[in-house]
Amino acid sequence: MRVFTETSADFIASVTNLTAACLLVNSVTTNLTSACLLVQATQATAGCLLSQVSQPVAASLLSQVSQATAASLLAQVSQPVAASLLSQVSQATAASLLAQVSQPVAASLLSQVSNATAACLVVLLGDLGTSDTAPVSHTIASATLTPSVTRSVITLSQYAISVSNSCETGLVIQLQLSPDNVNWTNDSGTRLIAASTAGILAPSKFTKYARIQYAAQTAACTVTFNEFFQGQV
Repeated sequence: MRVFTETSADFIASVTNLTAACLLVNSVTTNLTSACLLVQATQATAGCLLSQVSQPVAASLLSQVSQATAASLLAQVSQPVAASLLSQVSQATAASLLAQVSQPVAASLLSQVSNATAACLVVLLGDLGTSDTAPVSHTIASATLTPSVTRSVITLSQYAISVSNSCETGLVIQLQLSPDNVNWTNDSGTRLIAASTAGILAPSKFTKYARIQYAAQTAACTVTFNEFFQGQV
């Protein structure tokens, strides 16, 4: 009957000052009120709380990691910090980079094409290679066809050889093609370039090498002319 005659202050004092041993054996603990239990909880020291937090066991940490929800994992992936992104870029392997480059999606390719600026298109057009050599002067006084300069044309999509006959005597020319600079084939028949006129020869077939052969229309009459070569990739 002693417990029920004590004041509230005495009762709280006896509960909050109990030792672990007396709490274990004393039946007074079974009659503790919510208020006195709250007092015990709110009087825990910062030191004991910090000790509990800073010393988690390995098992509890493993439990947290292995029980991560799909939602929490997705949140981490979709909100990467700048540091993590930089780490991924600076540590990318050759294989991962190749995979990204070789597997672009149609949408990304379409975006690049449809957003091309006028400036980049002009650059592309301006980068087309051309070949424009200085004119080569020839002089001949024979009616026998003689080969001119051999040119490699395999990188050109189109080209033409022009001649300008500045003499009063006619000039005979013919375009020849070759795959190996050894075996030559006439691309067309001979063509007469009259005195003080010019002419242009363009191939009808594709080969690696091209040249013209030329002769004076009349034997023993000297002919001088200029040969021009121009092409485009």
